[in-house]
Amino acid sequence: MHSRKLIRNVFSLFAAISVVGLTACTQSNTESADLTSSEPTGDGRVRSVNQVLHVDTSGVADMAINSVNDPNLVHSSNLGCTLLCFTPGVTLKGTIAPPIVNSVSLQASDITVNGSDVYIGYNTAGTVEAGGVDVIGIGSGGAPTLKASTTFADTDINKLFVDSANSKLYAVGNTSSGETGAILYRFGLDVTGGLDASPESKVLRSAADADVPAHTGTGVIKAGGYVYAVTGMNGGLSVLNAADLSSAAFTAVENARDITLGIANDVLVVSGQTSLASAKVGSYSVATGAAVNDTMSTFSGSTIDSGKSTIFAGTNGYVATGGEGGTKFVCYNGTSIGSMPIPTGLGLASSEVAANAVTFGNGIIYVAQGGAGVYMYAIGQPLLNLAGCNGFQVNYVGRFALTGRQSANNVYYSNGYLVVATGNGGFQIIEVTQGVVAGLLSIL
Repeated sequence: MHSRKLIRNVFSLFAAISVVGLTACTQSNTESADLTSSEPTGDGRVRSVNQVLHVDTSGVADMAINSVNDPNLVHSSNLGCTLLCFTPGVTLKGTIAPPIVNSVSLQASDITVNGSDVYIGYNTAGTVEAGGVDVIGIGSGGAPTLKASTTFADTDINKLFVDSANSKLYAVGNTSSGETGAILYRFGLDVTGGLDASPESKVLRSAADADVPAHTGTGVIKAGGYVYAVTGMNGGLSVLNAADLSSAAFTAVENARDITLGIANDVLVVSGQTSLASAKVGSYSVATGAAVNDTMSTFSGSTIDSGKSTIFAGTNGYVATGGEGGTKFVCYNGTSIGSMPIPTGLGLASSEVAANAVTFGNGIIYVAQGGAGVYMYAIGQPLLNLAGCNGFQVNYVGRFALTGRQSANNVYYSNGYLVVATGNGGFQIIEVTQGVVAGLLSIL
C-alpha cells in the first residue's frame, strides 16, 4: 500500500479521544543531545545515531493571534494543550549520505516505504542528469542498513511509488540518453526488497506531440490496471496500461508536480504556477484521464520548484503544498480548513523557505519547509461535530530543525518514523514518539 494516502477515517477518532482528557505532551525546550553514534556503513554512507532533536513550540501562541486576523489560517493548540497535546518528540536515528556518480554527489529527491524497507530516489541540480535509488532497511530501534543501490549516469530520479501487491517499484525522472526527456522505470523487487537490475522503461510524451518526450517526470502512482504518471513543463497526465506500460490516454496539464489517488474514481494532481494560472489542485478521471474539475483549489503566489511539491489525500479531504504559496488542507466540498503559510521571522532568506512537501501520520501533518525545518500540525474537531469535514481544525503544535541545518525538501511518515530528504545532505531517519492519548490513534 502506498502511504501517501491519509490514514482512512483517522479524523473521526478525535472526538472519542477528546473525552479521555489526558495530557500527552512531549514539548521540550532543551538542546538536542547526541547520545550515541556508530561508524558509517554501506560504503560510508549510512550512519546510525540516537540524537534527541529540539522541538520548538515558541511560535504556537503567535499562531493564535494570526488566526484572529485570518480565520482560514491554522489555529493555536496552546489552550487545548492544557487538556490534550499531540506535540510529538523526535529523535534522529540515522542518516544516509547520497551516492556519488561521475564525481558528482547526488541530491535526495523522494521517499516511499514498503514495510520496513525505505526506497530513496536521487537526482542532480542543474542541466546534468544523474540519479539513483537506494533500498534502506530499518532495523530494530530504527537503525538503517543499506540493502541495495542502483545509480544512473544519465538519468534523474524525481519521484517513486511502490506497488507492494505486485512487487514493483515505479520511478520517474528525465534522461539525457536515447529519446532525451521524461522517462518512467518499473523495477521488479526480489524477496529481500532489492531491485531488478534490468527495469522496464517508458518514455513519457509531451503535450504537443505524442512522439516527443516531455521535459521531466514529476509524479507516479499505480491503481487497478493503470499506471498514472505526470510530467512538468510541456507535459501532462499519462494513463498507461499496467500490463505492458502502453499508452491508454493523455491529458495536457501544464507544470504538473505530483499525483495521488482520490476517492471519487479520480486522481488528484497538484500543478505549479504558470503565466496563465495559479498553482492548483485538479481532479482527473481514473478511466480516461480527462479533467473532472481542473481547479479544485489554488495557491496564490506559488511558483513550486521542480519535483518538490506533494499532495496527500484521504477520506475527507486532501493536504497539498504549493511552494511559496504554503500548504492547504481542503475538504472535498471545497472548504479550506487550514492554510499553513510559509514561515517568516527566522532570519532566513526567502529563497531558503518554501512548503516543499507534506505527509501525515498518527494525527499529525508534517510539512517540509526548506531551511526552516519540519513544521507539525495536529488535526482535531469539536466533541460534538455536526459539520463533518467543515468542523475540523488544523492546530500548529511546533517545529524542529534538521541536524547540520539541512533543508527539508521532502518528508514521508510510516510506522512511527519520518524520513526526510535534505537534498545534497541525503536523508535523515527520525523516530516520532507520542504520548498515551496520541497512541490511541493506532489502536482504535
